[in-house]
Amino acid sequence: METEEQSPLLRRDSAASSASVPAVPRRPWRQLLMNGSILLGREFCYALEAALVLPVLMTIGMPRELYSIVWLIPPVFGFIFVPLIGSVSDHCRCRWGRRRPFILAFGIAIVLGCALFLNGDAIANLLAGNHSRSRKRADREYVHTAKLAVSMFGAILFDFAADSIESPIKAYLLDNCVEEDRRRGLDIQGVMSGT
Repeated sequence: METEEQSPLLRRDSAASSASVPAVPRRPWRQLLMNGSILLGREFCYALEAALVLPVLMTIGMPRELYSIVWLIPPVFGFIFVPLIGSVSDHCRCRWGRRRPFILAFGIAIVLGCALFLNGDAIANLLAGNHSRSRKRADREYVHTAKLAVSMFGAILFDFAADSIESPIKAYLLDNCVEEDRRRGLDIQGVMSGT
């Protein structure tokens, strides 16, 4: 019972249409391991985040009342935007494929978010000019607020991208592997991500 609305992936696995759609080749362990290693990198990002976000925010003088906001916003954004991003990814017609642009974009967002939250104070000082002795009190408060804003934005971007990259990675595996390789690939991803 195949409908026209089914994706080519679903038709690949059905015996009725195997003649019309080219078969997906088997994937060697090396390719499945490379796919799973992205999740291992994401787990290192989570460890970096857990170890450094709170100390960095405390060092630049963030009020304690705002700590929970940094941890609350990324899951809320993920709840709202990950299904939308998945839908856009499903209909993507990029020459790189449907999932790779999103994996690359989230990877860049992770690096950018990490750079922003680790260097928020330096970025704010650079943008404001680095003559702290001659600054007025209002200017120092503005720079302090800018440090907090840049560091918070970086931490939120970092956490959101690290949370969201998992969906296109798993979808890429499911799109490009036969059933047996999917099981092996998901097992590898589970081991690499510590689940």
